[in-house]
Order: sequence, then structure tokens, then C-alpha cells
Amino acid sequence: MQVLWQQFDQLGTEMIVTKAGRRMFPTFQVGISGMDPSAEYVLLMDFIPVDDKRYRYAFHSSSWLVAGRADISAPGRMHFHPDSPGRGAQWMKQTVSFDALKLTNNLLDDNGHMILNSMHRYQPRFHVIYVDPAPNSHLHAQRNFCSFSFPETQFIAVTAYQNHRITQLKIASNPFAKGFRTTDAQDWGGGARSMVAWHQAEGRAEAQSEAAAEPTGWGSQTSAGREDKTCVLSEPSDLLHQKGSTAHRAERINEASGKGHSAVHQYLRPASCDPPPTAPGRAHRRTGQRRPPATPSGEERSRARRRRGIEGVNFVDMIDNLRGKSGQGYYVEMAVGSPPQKLNILVDTGSSNFAVGAASHPFLRRYYHRSLSHSYRDLGRSVYVPYTQGRWEGELGTDLVSVPHGPNATLRANIAAIIQSDRFFINGSNWEGILGLAYAEIARPDEMLEPFFDSLVRQTSIPDLFSLQLCGAGFTQNYSLGSATVGGSMIIGGVDPSLYVGELWYTPIRREWYYEVIIVRIEVNGQDLNMDCKEYNYDKSIVDSGTTNLRLPRKVFQAAVKAIEAASSTEQFPSGFWLGEQLVCWQAGTTPWPIFPVITLYLMSENRNQSFKISILPQQYLRPVEDVASAQEDCYKFAVSQSSTGTVMGAVIMEGFYVVFDRQRKRIGFAVSTCHVHDELRTASVEGPYHGVELEDCGYNIPQTDESTLMTIAYIMAGICALFMLPLCLMVCQWRFARCINPNGDFADDISLLK
Repeated sequence: MQVLWQQFDQLGTEMIVTKAGRRMFPTFQVGISGMDPSAEYVLLMDFIPVDDKRYRYAFHSSSWLVAGRADISAPGRMHFHPDSPGRGAQWMKQTVSFDALKLTNNLLDDNGHMILNSMHRYQPRFHVIYVDPAPNSHLHAQRNFCSFSFPETQFIAVTAYQNHRITQLKIASNPFAKGFRTTDAQDWGGGARSMVAWHQAEGRAEAQSEAAAEPTGWGSQTSAGREDKTCVLSEPSDLLHQKGSTAHRAERINEASGKGHSAVHQYLRPASCDPPPTAPGRAHRRTGQRRPPATPSGEERSRARRRRGIEGVNFVDMIDNLRGKSGQGYYVEMAVGSPPQKLNILVDTGSSNFAVGAASHPFLRRYYHRSLSHSYRDLGRSVYVPYTQGRWEGELGTDLVSVPHGPNATLRANIAAIIQSDRFFINGSNWEGILGLAYAEIARPDEMLEPFFDSLVRQTSIPDLFSLQLCGAGFTQNYSLGSATVGGSMIIGGVDPSLYVGELWYTPIRREWYYEVIIVRIEVNGQDLNMDCKEYNYDKSIVDSGTTNLRLPRKVFQAAVKAIEAASSTEQFPSGFWLGEQLVCWQAGTTPWPIFPVITLYLMSENRNQSFKISILPQQYLRPVEDVASAQEDCYKFAVSQSSTGTVMGAVIMEGFYVVFDRQRKRIGFAVSTCHVHDELRTASVEGPYHGVELEDCGYNIPQTDESTLMTIAYIMAGICALFMLPLCLMVCQWRFARCINPNGDFADDISLLK
């Protein structure tokens, strides 16, 4: 489909590559004519680098920039169509699709996938080889095979889509993305038209006629009722050799690997890709078919309206606005002050202060200069904030703040300028501050300090909710993005249906301080831990994007580790691994995921007598550690740890799900994320309902003692102290009286006895 490929090409086509291999979309499909119906042909594809450059995506300008010289490429491979060799009649009978072709970035791939380097630009090539049965065919092995390439099929290989418009176009165009689609495919414009390439016998290329610009269907007829012969020449040098013609040029296939190399030479025979004299041979390239757009239902229109946002909030601009590094948090770019100073700010749903580095620090590339902001106002107050790990001290003020890849709004917000810190900033994390998105009750120095999100809702028309899609577990390391190896989206003011699949299940926010929820049950490999549900929530259970691990109370942690260790007993792990002190490594691509169990958390639903479950895969709770891993090894850290402050559902849990913080309705929603990682056997899931009784009682209640009881206890303690003090006072008075009566009497004490 020429129009679709051209639409992608205008945006800068991106193709996902993964270790396991990912299929292309648009699919490379070919229609061929002019073959000898009784002859046999082999069809194959390969990919060649367009240049010797490596690229990076600039989000501020939405464009690709050269980042340096290209990485060393793996030996080239050929992808043979699985029906090769086949007779010409078979190939010409129907569209030939290369839908089984997969792209990978695994240099050790042994599945025959096409190995590409991420952040490099590639050109797909299509080859036709004639299988000549003549005994001396080897003498002309290089002469009669044909190569085609189409410039608009060039793409950049990526491990995650960089341009959100590419993401949306793929969702709108791919019939298998129906579950993600919120707008009609027709909104992207353009009809379907075949793109063809053919060459005259004398080696002369016909220019594209003006009529070719009109959209026509595959095998369409012109107004005169004749087949449209208009075509597009992609490479004038790759000529289709004509029978009896000496004016030909064939392109040698120099690079192949494995069995592909021998197979290519096996079929390099004197070929004749001759069209009949009255019909020049041509090869048609068709893209993946797009189903005719159906009339949108009321529900689809409603979802589309929700996706466009409320009162001008554009969710599309917020997609892919998070970056980060595995184990070091996710950050969003924010502009602070006037003129704006852009800083990367850690997104933290487990705190409520908005704070930025305001003094030089060895781990900060940049920091906030209050003196350069004309809009900064000093509040004359200091603030101290401790965390589970680290602390900082700063000075409070207010300034103008905006989120460039967020809602189109600027607000005046409270901001803490961090002057001193201890184990707070992380070397190489690439963030310079923290955005606390929890409630005012836990704000420092007191709850009278209005958090950022409260200020945003109060000063604008943005609804009181936001949602997070963290893609760390499904985001392959990408050195071309510098220190950023994970990504995601923070949708401010709404829910984006394109970021999740299935149904959203909501659990109520038990108390508005942290985002506290109630866990009613925990299973490992389908087996209940059989603990009092209050143990799971001792002394609270919260959803916290600023914490990396799944943290569990001591008793729950011990029971969970025992169950996980038993389920994965086919391999022996050092005890330090389960404590998060040691790593385990496997040869790249051989991690034994099936031996690790699924952890299932049951959360109380909005119906207090029902629950739903979220399934957490080992790809989530085994966190990849890139700093020590090599190209030959995959290393992991156990991302479940012990907690003394309750259960914390950290980033490794959220990475499997799209999480909606609906503050307006006091609830948190979970759905399966479109970027979650999974294997062939298991996938993350959100399912329900499951019935229970008085599930709300599973929440932990801190013992409360009223004031009158405390006063009674105080009076009793005071009375007891008085009873003990009275004899002592009487003895002292008696002694003083005796000294007064007989000042020179015979009086001895311990000191005199010692002397």
C-alpha cells in the first residue's frame, strides 16, 4: 500500500527490533507479473544500511539527528520466502507476503531473524532468482537475478518507538491493533494503491506518469478499462534482464550468513525474468492491507473523544514523555522559572514535595538557578525531607512551572530549592529533582504546603487525575539515548486508551496521604501464602513509582521468597540473590523464565466484597542490570525486598500495567500495558471479579487511643510516683532533723569507715 508507506516515510518510519524478534509493520508484500508460469523462482529479502551513521531522536524538535558513526554490523543475512522455490504461476497468482520475517538486535540470534543495529537506518531489498535447470547454468550464475528497492520503505530500527506519531499511525493502520485503536484508520488519510517497479528490455526506465499519483487499488483498471501500467522505478541499476538482450545488469548478493549463503548460490542460475513481449515484467510492492474503515460505534467515538482530552488537553503530545534508567526511576522534562530552565524531574507517587537541585553537585549535569528567574519568590522557610534511602534540605519558594510534553498550561507552584543532600541524587540517573504527586498530608514541612498537582488542578481546568505507563520491563537497553534506557508516558488530566488493553479495574484509595490500597491475598505460582490478610497491609500498602522494588513486610517477604525459591528449585541460586545482594547471569537470550513463578496480588475492588488480581511476571520482578551485563550475558537482580514500612508496589510492578490515579473519584485503576514484556507461555493480566467477605477489614488500622484514656493513664502513673517518693522524703527529713538536734554527736558514715 503505497500511500501508507509514504505516510510513514514522511514521519520517519521506525521498526521495532527485540531480542526475540519482531515482525515488520507495514508488512512487505509483493505482487509479481511477467514470470514464466512453468519456471521456478526463489524470492528473498535482505536489509542494507543506508549510511554509516548512528542516529538519535530529538524530542524537542521531533526529528532524527546524527549521533555518531555507525556501530559494527553483523554479517548480512538473507530471508527466503518459505514457499521458495515456486513456479511463476504460483507467485503471480496472488500477493506474496513476507509476514514471517522478523527483526532482532540479538547478535547471537540462531533463529534466522534479520539482525539489525538499533538507531541505524536500513533499506529493505527484494530479490527474484530464476532457477535454471540447464546443466551449464553455473556459468551464468550472476547474470539473471533481479533486485528491487523502494526508497519510501527505508526505516530506522528502534527498541521502542521514539516518535509518538509513528505509534499512533501504526495503531490506526494495523488491523491487529484493533484493541489499541481509538481513532478510525481513515483519519490518517489516503486510499490504497499498489506500488510497482519494472524495467524495459533495453534497460531504460519509464518515468512515473502523472496518473500514478492517483490512488488506485491492486490490479485496478483505468477509466478505459485497461490495466494501469504506470509504475515507479526504485533503482535504475537493478534491471530486469530480458531474453535475448545484452543490455542488462544484475546485482550480486555478496553478503549472506549460514545456510542462506549456500542457498543463494544454489539458486544463482542463468535466469530469465522475461515478461511477455506485450506486457513488460514488473514487480509490485504492496504494503500490509488495511481493512476498510467501518463506521465508528458510539463507544469508539466516546473513546476517541476521551483520548483527545478534556478542554484542550492533548494526550497525544504526552505519549512517550518519560525517560529513565532501570532501577533509577522515571523522569519527565519540566520548565521552571522565567525564562524557563529545563530540568529532568523524577516522577514519584510516594511523596508530595516538588523539589529541584539548586546548588552544584557531583551527580548533577545542571541545576536550578533561582537568581536567573524573574518570577521566583522566596517564602523564607526551610524544609527537610527524609526518604527510605537518602534525604535533602532546601529552601521554599514559588515559581512558574510547566511541562513541555504535558498539558498546555503554566502555573505558579511551591518549589523547594535543594541546597544540601545525602544519598539522594544518583550518579548517571540524569534527573535533577523530584515531583511528588501524592497528597498534602505527607508534604513537608507540613500539610499546609500545597503539592504541585493540587496547584495544577486548582489553577487550570485539568481534571484531578493522571495515569502512568512505565515501560521499563519491555524496554531494551538503548545506548543511543545516552543514559536513558527505559521510557514511558505520564498522561496528565485523563486516561489514554491506546496505552492499555482489556478492561480497567479500580481499587479504592483507602486514605488520601500516600496512594494507599488494600491487598486481600497474595499467591505464588497459584498457591496462596495462607496468611492473615492484615499482614499484607502492615502498616500500609501503597503504589509508589519512586520506589524500584516490590517491598513486602518481613513475614510476607519470608513466605514469598520461600515459595518462589521452591518453585524455581530446578536451579540453585546463592542466598544473597534472594536478599538483593548478589546478581545472577545467564548467557544472552537463555534466561530460563519458565522456571520462575508468577506472583499474583489480589486488590479490593470498588465493590468492597469483591477483588481483582494482577499477575506479575518474572520479567518484572527480575530486574535487568545493564551496568555489569555484557553482550554475552544477561544479568538480573531480585527486585522483591523486605520492608519495615509496609507493602510498596514499586516501579517493577507498575511496569506491567497502565496505572490510573483517579484522585477525583478516590480510586486507582489497573489494566495490562501495551508495552509490558511477556513470553510465549505467560502474559501479564488483570482479571476479576473474585468474591470475598468484609475485605475492607484487611486494611491495617493503627491503634488509636483517645485523649481521656491518656489523661487517666497519666494520673495513675503520677500517683504511683508519689507513693514511691513519699518514704524517701520522710527519710531525708528525719536525717536533717537528727543533724540539727545533735550537730557534734558521734556520727559515722561509709566514707569514714573506708578511711
